[in-house]
Amino acid sequence: MSFKDDIKTLRRQSNLTQEALAQKLHVTRQTVSTWETGKNMPSLETLHALSQLFNISLEKLLFNEEIAMKKDKGPSLATQIDHDVKLKSRYRRWTFGLGGLIVLALVRVGILCLGY
Repeated sequence: MSFKDDIKTLRRQSNLTQEALAQKLHVTRQTVSTWETGKNMPSLETLHALSQLFNISLEKLLFNEEIAMKKDKGPSLATQIDHDVKLKSRYRRWTFGLGGLIVLALVRVGILCLGY
């Protein structure tokens, strides 16, 4: 269903006339009529008031579907950045440590080769 059909259905389920709905939203009856015929859409503030009046979510009112929010919140961005900085520091130490060992090994091989 479209918004125009949904708004008409919700209004009728609430036993409201166009005039009564218009009074609750502080608009004219003709404005409600234009919404129900699809000639116009309500403002964002009015959409919010409609969703509260009919006790449905804004997504359900506009798109006729619920948008699921992620329930399991992962670590915050600050926590992720802190973790990445620690990993970068750890990787840098390992890189310098392994690089140093490789250089020492090459120096030792060079000394052994040149010494004989």
